[in-house]
Amino acid sequence: MNISCLKNLDPSLQAMPNLDQVHALIQHYGPTVYFHPEETYLPSSVPWFFKNGALLYRFGKPGGEPINSTGSNLPSGGQNDGSYWIDLPQE
Repeated sequence: MNISCLKNLDPSLQAMPNLDQVHALIQHYGPTVYFHPEETYLPSSVPWFFKNGALLYRFGKPGGEPINSTGSNLPSGGQNDGSYWIDLPQE
């Protein structure tokens, strides 16, 4: 389904859906995830993952450093040069 009005960034246009309509579209067409009742590995939020063990590793530097829960100390620049990666500590 192509809803071209959702690509428009001008909210003052009359054809733009209101927030309730956008939520209704998401509710109707958005994915639904079902988990097995005995599933032990449920998803977590990114801030939780950063606070609870994920480390930022840098190529050529031993060990990793903790990641700020907002991710503000992650490298930026929009390209993957393989110099950094996120992993769990090696124990």
